[in-house]
Amino acid sequence: MRSISITALLLGLALGACSPSVNQSYKSSIDQRLAGLHSSGQKYDAPTAAEPLPLAVGQWTEYKLVDEEGRPGFIRYDVVGEAGGAFWIELHQESYTSRQVTLMLIDLGDRRDPAKIELKEMKQKTDDNAVNELPSSMLGLMKSVWGPLVNALIIDWHEKPQEAAEVPAGNFEACYKVQTTVAFAGKSWTSDTWSHPAVPINGAVRSRGVDRPTSMELVEFGLTGAKSELM
Repeated sequence: MRSISITALLLGLALGACSPSVNQSYKSSIDQRLAGLHSSGQKYDAPTAAEPLPLAVGQWTEYKLVDEEGRPGFIRYDVVGEAGGAFWIELHQESYTSRQVTLMLIDLGDRRDPAKIELKEMKQKTDDNAVNELPSSMLGLMKSVWGPLVNALIIDWHEKPQEAAEVPAGNFEACYKVQTTVAFAGKSWTSDTWSHPAVPINGAVRSRGVDRPTSMELVEFGLTGAKSELM
């Protein structure tokens, strides 16, 4: 089983759409955050086992993204609730052109088999528009859209090569390196991703495009403090 590269998917979603105009307010906010980025200097030892942290309410991660045109953005994952063994996971995606928040109630099964994933509820807000809650009857029909994104939470690092990775969140020894290809909307993206069990949710530390000049870097993360905008 392979974990899906969230970088490839997220950048693919952005690049697969038409190119909207730059929102100067969003651009200014992102540029200010980028100017304040610096290395934490924190060091994380080599993992002792190829297993991710169990999901828990309160966990969060934040990443800086760069698309193939060199445009930066951010994405944040928050685990904001639990219901009957399923987790509420909220994604905040910010770019120069839009801001999108997606809240999903997901049962990930054993986190090893994508076929066992069940998306129970999903709602989404784009820019300042009203929240759009998808009917449960539509979720199965839209699996080609949400499936790859949710599959990013499926993890198998066993017998993968290991390399160190340095990002703003710190220096991570012996990350598990996996190359994956994601297909979406008639296009495909291949990326190398470095992951470490110290990082919650999906373990991703950084990612680099193989066939496109895209990238993702872990900026910050925590085991408590996740907040929701849509709950």
